[in-house]
Amino acid sequence: MLKLASMSFRFRFHPKCGAQVISYLAFADDIILLSRGDRQSVSYFYQQLISFGHISRLVISREKSSIYFGRVREHIKHVILQDTGFVEGSFPFQYAGQVELIKSILFGMVHFWLSIFPLPDIAIKHIVCICKNFLWTRNIFKSNSALVAWKVVCLPKKEGGLGLFDIKAHNNSFIAKQLWNIHLKSDSVWIQWIHYYYLPNVSIWDALSQRTSSPLWKSIISLKDQFVAACGSHHQAIALMHTWSGGELSFTAQSYDFLHFKCDPVS
Repeated sequence: MLKLASMSFRFRFHPKCGAQVISYLAFADDIILLSRGDRQSVSYFYQQLISFGHISRLVISREKSSIYFGRVREHIKHVILQDTGFVEGSFPFQYAGQVELIKSILFGMVHFWLSIFPLPDIAIKHIVCICKNFLWTRNIFKSNSALVAWKVVCLPKKEGGLGLFDIKAHNNSFIAKQLWNIHLKSDSVWIQWIHYYYLPNVSIWDALSQRTSSPLWKSIISLKDQFVAACGSHHQAIALMHTWSGGELSFTAQSYDFLHFKCDPVS
């Protein structure tokens, strides 16, 4: 429907998209419509969306939709916004494509390893460097001065970030799940082995790591100490993690929310 609409004489392409006949970009759960910034083109596209809604019974969410202008006169902006009922967006739109690729490809490639192993800090630093380079320059080998701190980029969109996940916090959220399973003495061969060799006479909350301990065990103990320090005591840490085990969100999602850098919500 959108492709047919772009062939109408009433529609004019975005100046940078006409040669390639590009009128939209589709992502996993979003779609970006591209047109010239004039009332006729935008209105015609908008009417196609309304028609699609009538056919599919899928209503446009104005709360989740925005219009992004580039070099459009103020009075034309005003008219277009009135016609559509949308709000003008202020998101750093030029990086949207890179963000989606980072989420789906770069982060997707490391997700499995994050869920089973504590990644060394040097590996996380290298992955972050690749993601930063691609976001700001579209080239993983080319570095440039970052426009925004990476910890801010990884904030949820409601807090002013781009919705990427903090790799270190994401890795730790899975380690937190393993810590909780050890506390519960979950029925698995690995947990039984841990209690037999590492915790024969002591609770996980009193356990220490040694110089010769495995990287995983050192990470579990380090994270345990981090939780105890943040909560005030191991009893309060247990109470907090207990709420995560019975919440609507997964344990790892709630532990990630606890562990990642936070900022005040954007109004």
